[in-house]
Amino acid sequence: MKTIEICLPIKNEEKIIATKVKFLDKTLSDINLGFNWIISGVVNGSQDSSYNVLENLRLDLTHELKLFNIKKGGKARAIKTCWQESEADILVFMDIDLAVPPNFLKPLVTPLINKDAELVIGSRFLPESEMTRSWQRRLVSWLYITLSSILIRHKQSDLQCGFKAITKRAYKQIAHYLKDDDWFLDTELIMFAQMHGMKIKEIPVKWQEREGLVKKSNIRVIRDGWHFFKNLINLRRRLKKIEKK
Repeated sequence: MKTIEICLPIKNEEKIIATKVKFLDKTLSDINLGFNWIISGVVNGSQDSSYNVLENLRLDLTHELKLFNIKKGGKARAIKTCWQESEADILVFMDIDLAVPPNFLKPLVTPLINKDAELVIGSRFLPESEMTRSWQRRLVSWLYITLSSILIRHKQSDLQCGFKAITKRAYKQIAHYLKDDDWFLDTELIMFAQMHGMKIKEIPVKWQEREGLVKKSNIRVIRDGWHFFKNLINLRRRLKKIEKK
């Protein structure tokens, strides 16, 4: 039987892990696709007891739970570590806070199962999408999408939604291009899949901003914006260099 592996990057999330992973596990039991599900908790750069909480969960779950404990932090580092070792047919990553409810996993992976796509991405900005988010964060996302569409000419409505799935075969083709170890992997994944002519599909999702999320200061927003801008410029150069070969 074929397998779908879900990567959950985790950093200092001891307070929510048990509730979220149990809910994900229960939801997977209700999704009948004829595939085996594997949940992979990838603790990265944590200074709390996240890993221990995950270890204690193993006996309480219906599905297999794989554990990783990486000293260095970084969302992309966590995802790449998991996916590089995975033997699953379909690779998924989603945020541990389940900002996108796990019942959306079925429409996420179905196009891959049916071979209608090689990469499927959740979008918060399609007409059918539902999103609960502060206007400041909506503005930042809109600015990033607009700027990135100009600089790297992508065709998607949402690059940074933490809800994506790809076939193992497709991932192997582009894995060596993925250089970022933090938050820019989403954009790299889409652009190198697009560069290789892969079939990419967007699906509308429901997205709920995390309760109690600490608002970023203006200084941090500017700093993060500058970081993404530099990454976009570097990615643009890399894409052009590859196209010339």
